[in-house]
Amino acid sequence: MPRLAFLPPTEKRNFDSPPILTKEQRPAYFVATEDIRKTLSSLRTVTNKVGFLLQLGYFKHSGKFFVPASYRGRDINYVKRLLNITEDIDLDEYPPARMVQHRFRILALMDWTSFDKSNAILLAERVQLLTQQQLKIEQVFSAAVDFCWKHRIEIPSYHQLSVVITDSFNIVESELLSNLRSALHTPDLRIRRIDFYLPRSGETAIGGDETAQSILAGP
Repeated sequence: MPRLAFLPPTEKRNFDSPPILTKEQRPAYFVATEDIRKTLSSLRTVTNKVGFLLQLGYFKHSGKFFVPASYRGRDINYVKRLLNITEDIDLDEYPPARMVQHRFRILALMDWTSFDKSNAILLAERVQLLTQQQLKIEQVFSAAVDFCWKHRIEIPSYHQLSVVITDSFNIVESELLSNLRSALHTPDLRIRRIDFYLPRSGETAIGGDETAQSILAGP
């Protein structure tokens, strides 16, 4: 099965983009508490300081991380002023390894866990249960995000979620087909199928004689 689509293109881009914060919202998300200032003081470069606080603020709002290239200019300028940084900041110089370290620090500060293999399995199990309830795929997608929020699991990217949900749909579909095949070859149901296919007096078997014979022969 091809990967399922849950959101239209615009909403998909928005899902993987930092939130658009208002002037009034920024102080609530980009704030340097005593614990955060301790972390900031241990960072060597101003790029790392700004990058860390931006990641933290976006995570507080969205429960997920974003690539630095997508950070919003107004948020960057706000954080620079908050930290009294006057020099230019180039987030292309925010080292990927350092960025990942900062994410783990943020998860610890927020008491969340990363979207690792064990949490991916946990989410997949939940999605499979939802799929069995025959919900619409959009509802399953929304429920998967809600599950991460409730269990304080880092919300993955759209791509990661689509892989987990599509694979879960495939697993449930395969299990249903397997159960159906097994059920259709139990003696009771085979008799009903045979009665359906066998001709009545003066009629021709549905699907022809070969179909009826194949059913009689079993799997």
